[in-house]
Amino acid sequence: MHKIRVFISSVQNELRYEREMAKYALSKAPALDRFFSPVLYEYEPASSSSAVEECVARVESCRVFVLIIGDQAGFMVDDISITHAEFKRAIELFNEDAMKLLVFVKDGAKMEPGAEALFNDVRATGVKYKKIRSTTDLADELEASLLQALHDDFGQPKAAAKRTGPSAKDIIEKASDYENLPTPAGIDMIDGAIAKQMITVWDGVSDETLKDPHALRRRLTDRNHLILDEGEASLSVAGAIVISEDPTKISGLANCYITAEAYPGKTVTGRVQDQAMIAGPAPTMVDGAVDFVMKNTRHPTRVVGERRIELDEYPPEVLREAIVNAIAHRDYEETGGRISLRVFRDRVTVTSPGLPPKPLTIGKLKSGDAVAISRNPLIAQSLYHLKLMEHRGSGFRRIQEYVGASGLTGFDLKKESGFLELTLFGPGEKIDNIPLPASAVEALLQNSELAALSERQQRMAEALARGESLTSASCRKTYGVSRDTAARDFKALIEAGLALKLGAGASTRYIHPEFEGG
Repeated sequence: MHKIRVFISSVQNELRYEREMAKYALSKAPALDRFFSPVLYEYEPASSSSAVEECVARVESCRVFVLIIGDQAGFMVDDISITHAEFKRAIELFNEDAMKLLVFVKDGAKMEPGAEALFNDVRATGVKYKKIRSTTDLADELEASLLQALHDDFGQPKAAAKRTGPSAKDIIEKASDYENLPTPAGIDMIDGAIAKQMITVWDGVSDETLKDPHALRRRLTDRNHLILDEGEASLSVAGAIVISEDPTKISGLANCYITAEAYPGKTVTGRVQDQAMIAGPAPTMVDGAVDFVMKNTRHPTRVVGERRIELDEYPPEVLREAIVNAIAHRDYEETGGRISLRVFRDRVTVTSPGLPPKPLTIGKLKSGDAVAISRNPLIAQSLYHLKLMEHRGSGFRRIQEYVGASGLTGFDLKKESGFLELTLFGPGEKIDNIPLPASAVEALLQNSELAALSERQQRMAEALARGESLTSASCRKTYGVSRDTAARDFKALIEAGLALKLGAGASTRYIHPEFEGG
């Protein structure tokens, strides 16, 4: 079934944290994510319509309308707030049996006139509302209401409407408030290029839109990277870590850097081959860590046809994934710890402060089947919009996939005195057997008749392009085909210029033409 779209309506500035947490709960709680998809106006693509028209159009595209009311009315248009206009359209759809309404009111809210007018309208319609004291209350009530609506309003069986895995409340409780706290750093500490790169993707706007520094600051404030207090703007902890020029220069964040060390042997000794302190905004730290490993590991070359291709002992993709995960999920409240990167002759380790938040376990993370729970959801979202990580928190599953497709011999994950340590085991003496990188494989496959081949034949072509040697027997075993089918597959690959036959009889094997003589 298509996911049911849920519109989250509230004042963007005042209730931005509640909005993010509602979105986070819908995206991360297993029972909700199976059926629902959150819709927040600020995440939707821009259009040429007015703000009110655009918001109302988003409401009309959804089946559930969630309203959160606090102190403020928000942006006003013709004596009515945009949030109020959204509610009025939702009520019309509710009366047509085309919308499910859920209303939450912050307990103890001191409503200004516009917010009070909205609340009075809610009460006048007779729609039930629930009071919430915290974001965990909101997550708990939202999950319970939506699961009930699955059965009552959307025709799902009761079994499907049961909570599975960790609850939305459990997931929200694991998210640290620390990343949302203000720091002493002002806007002069922002790395403008990285901030713009993040916001253009996050808000779907052009560089031209952000030429005015006030426009960029406003959007960084909306995303809680900047916090306003009596007109003064300061970076939040998340903002400092992701977009400040150097978080180590900010009080309380002195250990937000990576210590990198390379040793000539397999153990930590007094003799260090190379060392560095890698600091800066998150993207800079990721690049610096990958460069450090590249500098201190082996890069054998392989001749393919007339080309000489340099290989990497450790694929940059898996290193990048390991470092990004450490930055995204470390415990930043543990101010005495820092991320450590160590390169040994046979392995690379990445150690970060903090153990996985419950109910995550080392075993679940290693298996790649863990439910996505983030200690720092704002930092994780920021790295996602900088295209450094996946939104779904599947980092260890991707590490597992990278290891399986590379020359690495495995990886391990363990607790180490309050730290989480990831180890990537290198190819060792089998370094000459490292598969070609994806870019080289793609180069060997381009300008071919690959599209005309069957899916199985394409997989065989990719194996050949990686430098593998195939035989009829190996293909019969791998793909479960007959001898005749394997022969037809190889004939198609030869005609497409993607395979070369070597030998005869029982010793027949097939390689990519570029590897002839290799």
